[in-house]
Amino acid sequence: MDLKEKIKAADDISRQRIEVPEWGVELEVRSITGANRAKLLQETTDDEGKVIFGKLYPKLLIYSLYDPKTNELIFSEKDESWLMEKNGTPIEKLVNLAMGFSGLSEGSIAKAEKN
Repeated sequence: MDLKEKIKAADDISRQRIEVPEWGVELEVRSITGANRAKLLQETTDDEGKVIFGKLYPKLLIYSLYDPKTNELIFSEKDESWLMEKNGTPIEKLVNLAMGFSGLSEGSIAKAEKN
């Protein structure tokens, strides 16, 4: 197998099952793909390149939360508004985990804003 095929075949998606006691569910948080990461950053920045966290949080949850039984995404764009009305504690915990898996630390966001 050549190098390109090895890269193509690599399972490089980070994932972790997590209990969310506030919601009474177990779900899986996964890193987002490069395409979804680019889309996420495009959808969640203003004209000056500043991240709009009110948009980042729901979009990141939509792109990174999976049902561990079906391997399907749990949420879609239709769920954005009501999702952000839920308890902020599990949202913050899930967003932080997804950000870490996807290379979206606060430092990397600040650096992207400067550029």
